[in-house]
Amino acid sequence: MHPAGDYVPRGRVRHALSARLAQHIPATHSTVKVWYRLYDDTWGIVAHSIEVDAYQYVLPWLYLRGSYRYHHQTAADFFTTGLAPPVPRDFDRTSDSDLADFHANEWSVSLATVRSPAHPWSVAAEFLRYVRSNDLTLTAVSLTLARLL
Repeated sequence: MHPAGDYVPRGRVRHALSARLAQHIPATHSTVKVWYRLYDDTWGIVAHSIEVDAYQYVLPWLYLRGSYRYHHQTAADFFTTGLAPPVPRDFDRTSDSDLADFHANEWSVSLATVRSPAHPWSVAAEFLRYVRSNDLTLTAVSLTLARLL
């Protein structure tokens, strides 16, 4: 859904290429994962994302996870924050901040227990901070209780 007054092209072709790499380190009971994604579409948006996750077992049934993600994208060809009137109705335009040029940083840390058939319950607590260059900021705290069925 786009803001009122926005007109976007009817069609959109999207392409994404991603790569993942994971390494478990048995001697320290830790794991590192790296992920990269390249995105391109016919609206003129090109985006790059990279994420790094690190998992460290504190106890055999408890682990700590830290994560960082960086994202940058270019604006859609028809993104604008202001047009002089009169604006033709068939003129593609949007002021949707999700289609703007921006970069974003996301950090999170969580502590979680491991579920197993012998221990079907798990608990996790997470803190997340997301900051985007075009004035969007999010801070979230979550507590999760789950049961293996």
